[in-house]
Amino acid sequence: MSAVPLSVVLVEDNPLDAELVLRALGADGMEFTCIRVQTEAEFLDALRAGPDIVLSDYDLPQFSGLLALELLRRRHPETPFILISGTIGEDTAVEAMRKGATDYLLKDRLARLGTAVRNALAESKLLQERRNSDEQLRLANEELRQREAWFRLLIENATDLIVVVDPAGIVRYHSPSCLRYLGFNPEEIVGRPVSDFIHPDDLKAIQEGLQRALVGAQRAAPIEYRLRHKDGSWRVIQSHGRSAVGRDGRTLIVINSRDITDTHRLEEQFRHAQKMEAIGTLAGGIAHDFNNILTAISGYAELAKMEIDHREAVLDHLQAVTEAGRRATALVRQILSFSRQREQERKPIQLWPIIDEAMKLLRATIPSTIEFHVSLVRQAPTVLADPTQIHQLIMNLATNAAHAMRDRAGRLTVLLDVHELQPDEAGLEAGLQPGRYLRLQVLDTGHGMDPATLKRIFDPFFTTKGPGEGTGLGLAVVHGIVQSHDGVIRVTSEPEHGTRFVIYFPVHLSEAIDPPSLPDHAPRGRGQSILVVDDEAPIANMVKRIFDRLGYRVTAVTAPAEALERLRSDPHGYDLLMTDLTMPYMTGTELAQQALRIRSDLPVILTTGFVASLTADRVRALGIRQLLPKPLTVQGLANAVHAVFEGGTV
Repeated sequence: MSAVPLSVVLVEDNPLDAELVLRALGADGMEFTCIRVQTEAEFLDALRAGPDIVLSDYDLPQFSGLLALELLRRRHPETPFILISGTIGEDTAVEAMRKGATDYLLKDRLARLGTAVRNALAESKLLQERRNSDEQLRLANEELRQREAWFRLLIENATDLIVVVDPAGIVRYHSPSCLRYLGFNPEEIVGRPVSDFIHPDDLKAIQEGLQRALVGAQRAAPIEYRLRHKDGSWRVIQSHGRSAVGRDGRTLIVINSRDITDTHRLEEQFRHAQKMEAIGTLAGGIAHDFNNILTAISGYAELAKMEIDHREAVLDHLQAVTEAGRRATALVRQILSFSRQREQERKPIQLWPIIDEAMKLLRATIPSTIEFHVSLVRQAPTVLADPTQIHQLIMNLATNAAHAMRDRAGRLTVLLDVHELQPDEAGLEAGLQPGRYLRLQVLDTGHGMDPATLKRIFDPFFTTKGPGEGTGLGLAVVHGIVQSHDGVIRVTSEPEHGTRFVIYFPVHLSEAIDPPSLPDHAPRGRGQSILVVDDEAPIANMVKRIFDRLGYRVTAVTAPAEALERLRSDPHGYDLLMTDLTMPYMTGTELAQQALRIRSDLPVILTTGFVASLTADRVRALGIRQLLPKPLTVQGLANAVHAVFEGGTV
């Protein structure tokens, strides 16, 4: 029994029939309230209360059941309507049901009225629930549609590159921003392997990143790589990737990328500018070192002339000259390596030799009032690093430390060790995971920094130096180098208590890449003929004498035109051409190209005092077998020529 009486509207003009209907409802145990109406106006007034059910006679003097049904459906579509008549036929019943009647009964069969009312109410409830559910579904779909439209609007107008790839690396979606940054329309990219657009040297790192995303690994540091523009150029891209489930249930990878080409180029310019600043700072020390070397060369050469009759003494003096020349060679290579502007070239290396070399160069430039303490572990794993950038990092940190101690006696400490970072310690070092690291520490006893300065030391162009003393790029460059090597840098400092930089480099399992070893003895020739070209007559004559002593037949000239004339007159009279790169009227590469037109199989060795733009690939493309840097030594010349005659190349 319902707690709330049933609200009934009865459309009936006959009081006796109305009484029979109400008795049939009461006999079935229903509690109800009833409003009996006979006209359309009365019916419409009764509908305002929202009845639970309408029971209606078919034919009334001033009204009809079908009209009542029509009016009810307009105002309350879900309210049950049962037609009750004593004369209704099958056709009339079918028409009423078609227009929305819930049921119909004959007046002489009112015993079924209670059951019909209950069934009608249950059906109405189910219909209402279904309509509510359909409405909720409609609203949910509409909300989803609006959200999809909103997110599509965001994605399609995003400045970032948004890509969706499947586990096979096939692009399934690309945001329209690819046209702005890469010159491609999305339809030119979708359906193609993402590897079609990635620089071959960066492909392995991207494949590893996609695999990490597929297995649900936590998002690591962003990956930087090169992406091909439609015009054939390369853009530098920084990406994050996350796995997601597509509509069909398949796992997909969503990659959010940003074009950092201009930022990357600007950082390279910053680094190069800072290198030049450091070279300027080092100029005085370099001049000091070179003057010492030249003093040794000229002094021992003079002693050798003075003691020409004493063979042992002359040999000792010449050995000292040779050693001084090696020192000069090493110093020049350090300077060129440090100042050269080039792309990052990371490879497995040992850090200690680079740090040791940098400290030797710095020792000549830093005041003697500053004491050096260097402790470098040598039996250590390798790191994946760019040697030039590591050299620059050390130079920047050390010169910065020296500047902090310029007005006082002090101590510069450089430490390199292997550090096993424990889980509790890693928690204290944000950005670090537990594991093995090579830890580099640079400490000074200078004036230190207050907290406000400490917060800004890695900002580009921020400096505490006076006008003309620096650009403020040094530590910003250091920070960029550390980040590009997947490392972390930490700084602690207090005013008047010095500063401590600590850098963690993740170890690399590969062995360090060392250049191939060369034999200690000078290989000798078997009478092969060599044509030597160098516009510096002393160098051309020196090379001729060395090769003569090594068993070769040598012709030395100082003019490229004369060398070409000799080759034209006797193309097979020479087994090898050795030419300097920088000469008046014709460069060594131009001479090599013309010589190879005369004789295509002629081996060529190119010598140079400064390799600015030549690479191994470019030299090979020119048909040159060997690139030999100056200064030239007996061992270097012998090895280079021997390698060419034995079939070696660059």
